[in-house]
Amino acid sequence: MKQELNIEVDEDNNVIGLRPREDFYGTGRIHRGVHLLLFNSDSKLLLQRRSENKKWYPRFFSFSAGGTVGDETTEECIKRETYEEIGIKDISFNELFTFHFSDKVNNSFETIFLSQSDSPVIIDKKEVESCKWVSIEELKKDLLKNSDIFTPPFLEAIKIYFEKFPLYDKVVEYVDKSFGKKKPHFERTVYWIEKFIPNATEAHRISAYAHDIERGVKGENERDYLNPEILKRHSEEGAEILGEFLQKNRADTETINKVKHLISRHEVGGDMEQNALMDADSVSYFETNAQKFVEKRVPVEGYKNIKEKFDWMFNRISTEEHKKFARENYEKWSKELEKYK
Repeated sequence: MKQELNIEVDEDNNVIGLRPREDFYGTGRIHRGVHLLLFNSDSKLLLQRRSENKKWYPRFFSFSAGGTVGDETTEECIKRETYEEIGIKDISFNELFTFHFSDKVNNSFETIFLSQSDSPVIIDKKEVESCKWVSIEELKKDLLKNSDIFTPPFLEAIKIYFEKFPLYDKVVEYVDKSFGKKKPHFERTVYWIEKFIPNATEAHRISAYAHDIERGVKGENERDYLNPEILKRHSEEGAEILGEFLQKNRADTETINKVKHLISRHEVGGDMEQNALMDADSVSYFETNAQKFVEKRVPVEGYKNIKEKFDWMFNRISTEEHKKFARENYEKWSKELEKYK
């Protein structure tokens, strides 16, 4: 049987040469490893449980696929390992990052790749005991409660992945780019939904920041602010736009559904959480947008339209407690508005 050789590198990841694979186990010598985070079209991540025959971390859950790098590039290696371990080929790989990992048995520079596929998974039983698809939400729960079932390199890599590619930050960047600037109204809506929902999740914060995404994508040209059909279309289309963005960025199904649910009725409310977003939108509006409506839009659109907008934005707030946070600014800018009557 031909001896497996792997690349040895120095502390700066420079190649020294090739060594037998066994020379790297628990010796402190540094090698290169590659690993894959494979998602399907439902934004679920494939985890493999390593075979009990593995010398490194037997029967631990780990990446979708991966291995040590031989006399080859990291991309050649991840393509080979993906096909050998889970039977998937002819997919594209996106290199995410490389980090140095070291413990008692493993000292390596690990390169993480990302890909997507709905192809059938065909495991090599010598390498992989089993595989399962998990949502990001399920994974995060397991990481909190059962972190000891995962390989140490996976734990470190997934921590870096979440830190480098947080979903909320991606949404903020997308919304800001869609509007061509950062809007204080969205930041304050996030602030208020966190006040109104004490245990607010990332889905709540995303919904608060992106609730008006339809106007950013399609343009802010509507003047018939209170037309029920326009409000309905604005909310529902915004929910679909953001849902598609989240799916492309591999958000879990639970988060996508929650965000779409919240945005779809952020103008008129519905259940308690939809009301909380609606209320946060209104409170933030009087903090950040009311002055602009008085000083810039009244001369163009007229007193009556803006007065109706102000009254509607305030009166729709679902609780008297929440109205307290908006009342001062509502009354202040309503008084200013009277100068244009």
